[in-house]
Amino acid sequence: MSWTSNNGTYIIDNTPPNWNTSVWNCVYKKSLIGNTRFNESKNIGEDEEFNIKVRKGIKANIKEVLYKYNWNRQDSLTSRYSRGEIGKQSIKCSLLLYQKYISKIGGIETFLYNFVKLMNKKYDITLVYKEADMHQIMRYRKYVKCIKYENQTFECDKYICVSNQDNIADNVYSTSGVYYDMIHADFKAMKWKYRRHPKTTKHICVSNIAKEGIQLQDDKPCVVIYNLLDIEEKKKPIMIMSAQRFSREKGKDETEYFAERLKLKNIPYVWICFTDNKKGMEKGICYVDPVLNLKDYYEGFDYFASFSATESYGYSIVEAMSYGLPLIVRDIPVLKELGFEDGVHGYKINYDMSNVDEVIDKLIKKPKCKYNKIDNVEQWYKELGDIKKYNDYKYEDTGMCYVKATKGFKDVEATLKAGKEVHRKRDDTWEVSKERAEQLVYRDVAIIID
Repeated sequence: MSWTSNNGTYIIDNTPPNWNTSVWNCVYKKSLIGNTRFNESKNIGEDEEFNIKVRKGIKANIKEVLYKYNWNRQDSLTSRYSRGEIGKQSIKCSLLLYQKYISKIGGIETFLYNFVKLMNKKYDITLVYKEADMHQIMRYRKYVKCIKYENQTFECDKYICVSNQDNIADNVYSTSGVYYDMIHADFKAMKWKYRRHPKTTKHICVSNIAKEGIQLQDDKPCVVIYNLLDIEEKKKPIMIMSAQRFSREKGKDETEYFAERLKLKNIPYVWICFTDNKKGMEKGICYVDPVLNLKDYYEGFDYFASFSATESYGYSIVEAMSYGLPLIVRDIPVLKELGFEDGVHGYKINYDMSNVDEVIDKLIKKPKCKYNKIDNVEQWYKELGDIKKYNDYKYEDTGMCYVKATKGFKDVEATLKAGKEVHRKRDDTWEVSKERAEQLVYRDVAIIID
């Protein structure tokens, strides 16, 4: 039997070539291997597998090998089989979308969502990808079949390569011969070089700008179709604020659990936590530096959340109610003493958090929260009685203020005064003139503490 290579044709009869490729890449006499099949994921010689499955103590390249394909040739039967072009049942659909990488966010990801949602009623759509953010896939699966590409064979009536940065996937065949390549970028402005896949028959451009850019480099037909946009009924995000140390006794775990349940129930929210021992964004909560006057922020929020395991008073929750901001609060004994009423001053969560979902469902209906503040000034007057005043204190502006370092740096002014080098560390605080404070802020090494 003859065997064709890149170098010519060889008559090999019953003698194999003298190089060793993977055993799965060979054709054997049925009398030797029967129904044995080898691991196709290995691309080098694997005598060990041959020995285990067929015959111990001999090489795979023996006279019983009838012939080998040149696995470097793209049109050889072995190569085509490994790509899924032959020997495997193809997956059929009317319209196939291919996007190699689906990110967590992005314009292409938004296009995919709007496209599958709006077009699935008319077309049998399959979305094929290699790697993807699973949150995006979960969105798409509500409308179309989503398949991870693993060398399967696909047959479709028409094919759309969603991103021009991707190649058309192997093993995908359009029965109509139509292969669209979408152009999302301005190739002219970006000065990118376009590399068209040989199968591409037409460009779909998202704007005339995109079309003009691609036509400078490619002569395939172009059509401009603006990106789809599905105008859904909008949901107003729930605005939540907290102010606490982020620790276990202050309900760290319960706070994060509540945020996770909001996400799982698809409730949009913005949650700001003013705290001194955590920074950044986590579990959908944004942790920021504390402020001394929370009253300036109450107006912009829907709820004040507190999941403390215990409070003997709870300054922040009393102040929030006093300013008319409803609470999302864990059931602790002091609530009754403070006059909190569930459904009137906010919503109470069971101490063990067992009714979280029930409370979340109520959040859309925001209580008006009219709270009668406890007047305890007179109580202090009564307790302290009349005490003689020895001083009549009045605040005078000294022209000084306090600053806090935002990074480490050498303080030149303090060094000159001290006669030795003074280095500030992040979060150090000290008093300086207002003029010096402005200089430090300008240098981006400190902030003024109000």
